[in-house]
Amino acid sequence: MAFSFFKKNKAETPATAQGGLQVKAIIQETADTVSLVFENPNWTYQAGQFLSLSFELNGQTETRSYSLCSSPVTDKDLAITIKRVEGGLISNYINDQVKEGDFIKVIPPEGIFVLAPAESQSRNILLFGAGSGITPLLSILKTVLAQEADSHVTLVYTNRNEESIIFSETLSQLQAQYENFEVIHTLTRASDQWTGERGRLSQERIQEIYQNLPQKAGATQVYNCGPEAMMDLVAESLQAAGVAEAQIHHEKFSGSSGLSETESAEIVQQEVTILLEGETFKVNVPAEKTILEAALDQDIDMPFSCQSGLCTACRGKCIEGKVAMEEDDGLSEDELEGGYILTCVSHPKSKGVVIEVG
Repeated sequence: MAFSFFKKNKAETPATAQGGLQVKAIIQETADTVSLVFENPNWTYQAGQFLSLSFELNGQTETRSYSLCSSPVTDKDLAITIKRVEGGLISNYINDQVKEGDFIKVIPPEGIFVLAPAESQSRNILLFGAGSGITPLLSILKTVLAQEADSHVTLVYTNRNEESIIFSETLSQLQAQYENFEVIHTLTRASDQWTGERGRLSQERIQEIYQNLPQKAGATQVYNCGPEAMMDLVAESLQAAGVAEAQIHHEKFSGSSGLSETESAEIVQQEVTILLEGETFKVNVPAEKTILEAALDQDIDMPFSCQSGLCTACRGKCIEGKVAMEEDDGLSEDELEGGYILTCVSHPKSKGVVIEVG
C-alpha cells in the first residue's frame, strides 16, 4: 500500500548514505503488482509499518512510502509491495524500471498502524483489507500467528476478481498451516467459476463476521486498511455492534481521493450541466468538490444516499465531456462502458460535461 509524498528532516543511516538498499529480489504478485525484497541492514520495526523510498526522476526528488509485507518475527529480509496506479509516476517506474541489483534510497521503517504481539494474549485479531491494503495486514497476521498461539486471526479481503488477489498463494499456505487463521475472500466482479463470496461488504455481513468470532478472553483488535468508504463502513458497522472505537485501527490509502496523479492534475474548476427530471441546471464545480457536493451546495434536489460510491443511488450518465471517478466498484462493467458515473465520487476533467440523472 502506498502513502502520499512527504518531506523528511531525518539524518541518513549508513545504509542510505552509501547509496541505499540493494534490491535483492522482485516478486511479481499479480499482473499489476510487484514486491521488492531488500536485505535488512539491522533495522528494527513493528508489524504494520512502512518504508519511504526516494528516487531522482526528471531532475526532482520523488518520495513515496510503501507498507512492509514482511514480518519482523518471521522474515529475515525487508519486503514492500507496490501496485501499479494509472498515471502514478513512482508506482509505474517501480513496476517497469526497477531491477534486481538496483540501489534505492530508503528511509527506515516508520508508522503507527502497528500491532505489538504478546505470547500471553488470547484475543481475536480481525483484519479488513481491499486491494493493496492487504500489505500491512500480511505483516500483522504473520506476526500474530507466529507469536500468539491462543489468538485467532480473521482476514476479510475484498478484490475485484480472482486474478487481482495479492498474496493469494501465501494466504492459502498460511491458512493450511494455522488452524487459528481464517480468510474470507469477497470479489466484486468474480468469474462464473468463483465459489466464494461475491459483492461488496454490507453492514449486516460485517456484523455477522464479528459476532461469529470465537470466544476469547482479550479484547478484539480490528485493523482496517483500504479505501476510505470501506473503512468508514467497517468502523460504523462494528461500533454499532459494540466494538469500542479504540479497538479499531485504520490505515488510509495515499491521497484518499482514489484518483491517479494524472487525473488529480487534470481536475480544475469546471461548469457542469445536469439534466434532472426535465430541468437543466448549470453547476460550478470547484476542483476540491465532487459533482454531487457542488450540486447540493446550489440546492439542487439530487438523488443520493451513501456519498461514498457504494450504493449507486446517485448514478447518472455522462453524455458529453469527461469525468474522473474516485471509486467505480459500485458500477458494473456494462454500466462503465455505457458512460454511467456516480456523482458522489465524480469530478469533471474536461469542459462541457453534461450529466443526465434519473
